[in-house]
Amino acid sequence: MTTNDSQTRRDCLRALSTAGAVVGGGIVGVSSVSAENESARQDSTTVDPAQIDLEAVCADTEHGAALFCVENDSDRAAHLEWQTVTGDERIEYLDCQTIRVVGDFAEVMVDATFDTESGIGNVFWEFGPVDGCATFNIAEVADIPENSIIKRTDAFREGTPVVPYGGDISADNPAYDACQEEFFGGIVDAASGSAAGETTASTTSAGETTGTERSATACIGGEDDRNELRVPANGTRCFIAAGGDGTVCVDLFAGDERIAAASSAGAVSCPIPVWWLRRGR
Repeated sequence: MTTNDSQTRRDCLRALSTAGAVVGGGIVGVSSVSAENESARQDSTTVDPAQIDLEAVCADTEHGAALFCVENDSDRAAHLEWQTVTGDERIEYLDCQTIRVVGDFAEVMVDATFDTESGIGNVFWEFGPVDGCATFNIAEVADIPENSIIKRTDAFREGTPVVPYGGDISADNPAYDACQEEFFGGIVDAASGSAAGETTASTTSAGETTGTERSATACIGGEDDRNELRVPANGTRCFIAAGGDGTVCVDLFAGDERIAAASSAGAVSCPIPVWWLRRGR
């Protein structure tokens, strides 16, 4: 371990001690952000999102933290940034088949549309509760037809009857027509507008989220900070993100483009300080 590596490890241990999460060793890659890294950030335009995988490895619910890993399957190093997802309750469309719900809800229901030879069809699917934030992908549900897209999402608070289009907050897919073009080859279902009184959440694009450059070591991301992460060619780097009392969600960026998102919902439990002491050293 070099002197610089040792310093980074000490800085992280000091910064993370108040959050109850410890980071260090070879498995967790940590880097600093500075103006000198601007050229590296510009190199992120060469990143192929299909060769980058972001995964929540485990979560420490007691400390509101989770370990995420980024795998780079390309032959070039990837200069990326990650950011913890925070803010007011909302529904975001990450793509035609994936949503993210931020807030505390007892149930989330989607209206998934699919095209068949006999005409358009749909299925309502309940994903379950949300504690802080969660990401849901209908492509991972075997009972939903493979070529389905999400038309609408409803989130229900405790005590609210779970019925189609009856959520406490709701969001129509803002790219529903474009998704039909992509999945069905044309528009086969005209999107209807939201009924009066509904709270419709707008999609948040990666370009709307701005980060703050930091000269200190990026160990845990703040609410408004992006944290630099350099992933070597055909390698993996991991980081710990803290997001409050519930599930932790993070976005991964290449330049101004959000190339991946992940949630610690469903991740195996791990008390991060103990886990690091056993495997990080």
